[in-house]
Amino acid sequence: PHCHIEGELDRRTGSDGKSYALRFAINLPDNWNGRYMFQGGGGLNGSLNEPLGTQATGGTNALSCGFAVVSTDSGHQGQGGFDASFRQDQEAALNFFFLGNMRVAQATKPLVELYYNNDISKSYFVGCSTGGREGMIMAQRYPYLFDGIVSGAPAIRTGLSNLATRWITI
Repeated sequence: PHCHIEGELDRRTGSDGKSYALRFAINLPDNWNGRYMFQGGGGLNGSLNEPLGTQATGGTNALSCGFAVVSTDSGHQGQGGFDASFRQDQEAALNFFFLGNMRVAQATKPLVELYYNNDISKSYFVGCSTGGREGMIMAQRYPYLFDGIVSGAPAIRTGLSNLATRWITI
């Protein structure tokens, strides 16, 4: 049993005429262990995945272990995992590249503390591939936000690695 919350930050119309917002979801377990886990994204993000915390958890997801788990779409909605059309809007691109996760972490940590009426004892970021890249960025730009970061197989040069998707779709 847990409480599920969805929210968004800064809804706006972008320079390309599309609607943008930093959407996020939080799962708050009844058996909270005092810890917070930010779940990294995948592909080019663009979808709000259920915050369960399934990566690097040894088969039992973080939510089941009592973590408050957060996820985000990184500020845009995509058509499939590799829709890069959002990059035409500067703010959407910056949210994807490095700002979005920081902003969502800063907004959701107080919500978790308010819900439980208690401070977060430890906070973690866990991601692989794009989530691994996000973890590296969190460690480099915002190390004060997390007590620990698991950054698996970070997709650092996504502009080059995504060239393969052109060959696949031809």
